Amino acid sequence: MLDSQNGAKPTQQFSVTGQRPDGPMSGPLAVTYSVPPNGIGTIDPNTGVFTATGEVGGTVDVTATVISNGVSVTATMQITVHISKIILTPGTPADAATRFTGTPVANAAKSANLV
Repeated sequence: MLDSQNGAKPTQQFSVTGQRPDGPMSGPLAVTYSVPPNGIGTIDPNTGVFTATGEVGGTVDVTATVISNGVSVTATMQITVHISKIILTPGTPADAATRFTGTPVANAAKSANLV
């Protein structure tokens, strides 16, 4: 899980290790990484470094493909990006953030909705 605040572009390094049928681990392996083009982020296909765009949040599937003994083997994992932004419009008081420090009240009848 990655948190992007105010447009930051956090990164996550992926790597793949293998386990041989007789038990020993090997790796990191040579892998090709991919993610679908959905605006959440990109991944370097060779290094496995995922970079969030800082603009779109959500969960994305990261696919890792390894060629082992001439056979293509894939694994999929997920990464979730949370986005948070502070937006101050003209006329917003300089101390606006300090005005929201009370205990939140959960009241479904008064909750905000986006249309």
